[in-house]
Amino acid sequence: MLFITVAAIFLFISPIQSYPSPQEYAERRSAQVFTGDGTFYDPGLGACGITSSPNDFIVALNKEQFDSFPGNPNFNPFCGKQVAISFGGKTITCTIVDRCDGCLFGSLDLSPAAFQALADPGLGRIKISWSFCDGNNPPPDHGSDGPEHPDHGPDSKKHPDHGPGSKKHPNHEDVPDTTTTPEIASDITPDTTTPDSMPILSLPLPKLMSILPLPPPPMSMSTLSLPPFPPQLNTKQFIKFINRIIKNQGIDIKNIGIIINI
Repeated sequence: MLFITVAAIFLFISPIQSYPSPQEYAERRSAQVFTGDGTFYDPGLGACGITSSPNDFIVALNKEQFDSFPGNPNFNPFCGKQVAISFGGKTITCTIVDRCDGCLFGSLDLSPAAFQALADPGLGRIKISWSFCDGNNPPPDHGSDGPEHPDHGPDSKKHPDHGPGSKKHPNHEDVPDTTTTPEIASDITPDTTTPDSMPILSLPLPKLMSILPLPPPPMSMSTLSLPPFPPQLNTKQFIKFINRIIKNQGIDIKNIGIIINI
């Protein structure tokens, strides 16, 4: 015989993973110094949805750090964050506006003006150290000092000694959010391993919770005694079966949860 206890269940579930805000992330990273390669490219429309010119002090962040936040790159928390970059005793401040597909972790792809402020462009690649700023400095005036490059795609000009370039978003289209949500249980597996071979319904608690409403407290307890039922039941059949039995016994099932005791 299968006994099903109808009870109040207090459960708080958040299916969406939470990420720190840009301010929290900047504070967390402000004291950390990163090292990597510094290269430069001819910027245009970046992954953050901002069009920049070669004269702007901007950078493309390496893909590993940029992609640590999922979803539409235009809304990436790194977009608009300022970084202090050092090389050879010089330090400059740049704003993140793009994603560098070919850069390793800790590396930055700089605009020509930013690179030239640190070293001779003829070097092509330098070893830099950098950290996140406090964000108080205003971002650069994008596109005000030079020609824009609307087509920020494969035709963007690269320095001959430059490494792999940044990943571009030529059409500035929104990238769909790939965050998934839990699916409702689609089947129920019977357990027939009991000594009397009576089919016992087995349902993982997380799946059960995903198909049941959460009740407000308080609520009294009551017990149902169910007759044998077919061993193969899908979710819809199971709920219909339970509702019919509870209705026949005159129990109000509004805003209740179900716990299965085996």
